Amino acid sequence: TSVTINENSAITFTETHVNVFCYGNATGSIDLSVTGGTTPYTFAWTGPAGFTSTSEDLANLAAGTYDLTVTDANGCSAILQAIITEPDPLALDLTPINASCFGALNGSISAVITGTPLNDLEINIDGGAFAAVAASPVVFNGLAAGNHTITLRRISDNTCLVSQSATITEPDQLALALTPTNASCFGALNGSISAVITGTPLNDLEINIDGGA
Repeated sequence: TSVTINENSAITFTETHVNVFCYGNATGSIDLSVTGGTTPYTFAWTGPAGFTSTSEDLANLAAGTYDLTVTDANGCSAILQAIITEPDPLALDLTPINASCFGALNGSISAVITGTPLNDLEINIDGGAFAAVAASPVVFNGLAAGNHTITLRRISDNTCLVSQSATITEPDQLALALTPTNASCFGALNGSISAVITGTPLNDLEINIDGGA
């Protein structure tokens, strides 16, 4: 007499996951499909920072390595490892160049960008239209004195952003208050003009009269 002993097929997985879009967020997910073995299955997940779960599929995951043990009704098990990644953190390092003259629109801000890939980044200033980042640094020219805010964000997830402000200054407005003293006699060369100067610093100022040196 012969007896045939059958065995169930091995437990196999189909796993797809979504990585974290923004550094430090918990937006990753793992979708699992299990075949083989004998149902029902039990799931035992472990992950970073003491993470555990007994669910088949996972959501709201931080970046890290997630290990799974699936056990079927007969006590047979299989293991799986899934890695959720995240992009680099975004950062801005701003260097302002001040306006050269009171009221001039020649200030600028150089924005050195931390974050990759650059082709997933766009940037704006003071709430204006976003423009794709081609290279770092990005320089904004033609700026007036005042506080300016630059925002860098990801194209793939525009909620992933960082903003930083820089202040452009300008010199004091220049002014002259002239007080003339008339010549004492016809043809005399003893007239004078007193010029009271508004503007600082004085060592950055020069003055002439009638187009002279």
